[in-house]
Amino acid sequence: MIYKKNLTLNKKRLNHKLNKIIIGTAQFYSNYGIVKKKNKNPKNLVLATKKLKMNLFETSTLYKDSIKKINKITNKSNFIIKISCKNNNEYLSVTNFSKKIRKLIKIAGVKKIYALMFHDTSFLNKKKFYNYQKLLSDICNENKLKFGYSIYSMKEFNFLIKNYKFNLIQVPFNIFNKDFINKKFKETVSKKNIEVHARSVFLQGVLTNDMNYLPKKFKKFDNILSEWNNFCETKKISKVNAAINFVLKQKFINKIILGFKNEFELIDLINNFKWKKINYSNKFKNIPQKLKYPHLWNDSL
Repeated sequence: MIYKKNLTLNKKRLNHKLNKIIIGTAQFYSNYGIVKKKNKNPKNLVLATKKLKMNLFETSTLYKDSIKKINKITNKSNFIIKISCKNNNEYLSVTNFSKKIRKLIKIAGVKKIYALMFHDTSFLNKKKFYNYQKLLSDICNENKLKFGYSIYSMKEFNFLIKNYKFNLIQVPFNIFNKDFINKKFKETVSKKNIEVHARSVFLQGVLTNDMNYLPKKFKKFDNILSEWNNFCETKKISKVNAAINFVLKQKFINKIILGFKNEFELIDLINNFKWKKINYSNKFKNIPQKLKYPHLWNDSL
């Protein structure tokens, strides 16, 4: 999609449903998504979020100096920080892991941190992971921060809920990946008061890009992607709006994480988003695993 350079931000168009948006920063400093989009000037995007009072950013220790750079632009920022207990696939010592967390808190400012989360699946090694888990959990309790995990599957969630205490979970969720529309999951997060954040809302751009711009290896899924395209046209809604509406429709989703290539993508969303009650039916129920799980997008697919 092409955005006009003089696109004007209409703050009056800020739909209350968009208050659930968390600004993802994966695109700030590296190529991201199926068409490898990078935000070459994140400063302008942060300035736009500042005008809109959209101050919650999701970042990671893997995303270079994103916290410092955001804090230089706005003093109203708040952060969800994902942390790994590994460095180059090697476990950090617990002492160095502690130093890493304390340094992050100092850089961000404890009052600006919404939550600290584990970024990887090291927790599946319960014996090895115990000390890291206790340390980060204790620091969150000490500073009254949300604490949780970024996960990929129900298998991981079932392991976590059995072994650890947490109050925040981040999951992949979109019209093609509905794994977490699961009775047990919804009942558990409700009962235990666990906040749920949805990521991969656009399936890294597969759901929103023109089919002609997708890599050739996705040609084998043309029938499904065409069905999605036709569905949106029939409902008279853009693919971006349809993808977001589907996620916001789910009552168990508290917030959604969206990344933007530039400020114009954000402004366009604010100006043109429409909350629309849509019957998504069961058309997109049996999606092949190789399409709905990005980690399976190898060269051959």
